[in-house]
Amino acid sequence: ASQHDSGRGGGGGGSSFFSRSRTGSTTNRKGSFSKKKKGGLWKTNKKVKAPPPPPVRRKTVGEEGFGRRQQKSVASSTGELGRSQSTIEVMRRLSIDDEAHTVTKVDHQVHVKFDPETRKYSGLPKGWGWERQLHRQFGLGPLSVERQEVPGYVSRIPLVLLQMKKYLFENGGLQSEGIFRLAPDHNECARVKKELDAACFEKCDDINVIANLIKVWFREMPKKLLTGIDPKRIQDCKNQEDALKIVSTLEEPSQSILLWLLDTLAMVSQYQHINKMSPQNLAIVMAPNLFSADNLSPMEGLLFSQKVAFMLYKAVVGRTEILRKKHSRKKTSSASIAVD
Repeated sequence: ASQHDSGRGGGGGGSSFFSRSRTGSTTNRKGSFSKKKKGGLWKTNKKVKAPPPPPVRRKTVGEEGFGRRQQKSVASSTGELGRSQSTIEVMRRLSIDDEAHTVTKVDHQVHVKFDPETRKYSGLPKGWGWERQLHRQFGLGPLSVERQEVPGYVSRIPLVLLQMKKYLFENGGLQSEGIFRLAPDHNECARVKKELDAACFEKCDDINVIANLIKVWFREMPKKLLTGIDPKRIQDCKNQEDALKIVSTLEEPSQSILLWLLDTLAMVSQYQHINKMSPQNLAIVMAPNLFSADNLSPMEGLLFSQKVAFMLYKAVVGRTEILRKKHSRKKTSSASIAVD
């Protein structure tokens, strides 16, 4: 549409057309329009600057990065750091430079001691909340808990398992009828589990609580013990040799922990005339705690559990024979020394 407007655009009176700029402005400010007229339209030479790009946030340490504030709170993180490396790892993360991603300072301020008998740490800084995290035992992988070397096994065994086994054997667990099968009182079991997680366990009234918590420890592992075994090999297991070969395919420390469990069950089965728990019965109650059935239907899970129980039963029998041979060789060697 035309518009008569004298005195605008720097020219004389008369009609002129104003073009709307790309920014939508129709104002005629000084220096906004050029003095060149083309096609009856006044064109602007004003350059519109593009908005600056958003600032790029630099990633630091970790998957999404540890900011300086997050680094200060890493000491309270749960279970991700191994017990023997937790102090070193936390101090390393606290001294990371956000720009260079390199360690700039490590300052050793405390000296902490660990007692394997009581599973307690002494010398921890007060008020940091480290006791609860360092003493935790359930729901963690074998590399995230304290472990101890045991003769006959390549890898170290979790200390809490050794503690529970010792208490079980020293307090009549081998002679207790239905051990590992009978369910204990729920409240008593929760209390003892909490005490084991706090490294303050002393005793319990029912020995079945300890046997049940051994199963619970395996059941709550983030990665079940038999995860690395091909399910087809378990289904095709026929005898003791097959079972022990399957066990040997596990990587460490899972293989050593499974062998420790098999040997523990073998020792319990030696008293089956008293506790009524044969290798087959022990395998049946232990098998569901060693594998995950999340991707299986209820029927498939039941059938596979039976196959795992059979493989475990044959493995317990095989380990029982191995332990007997070792025991007989020790007796023979000790007798020969006595004769000499």
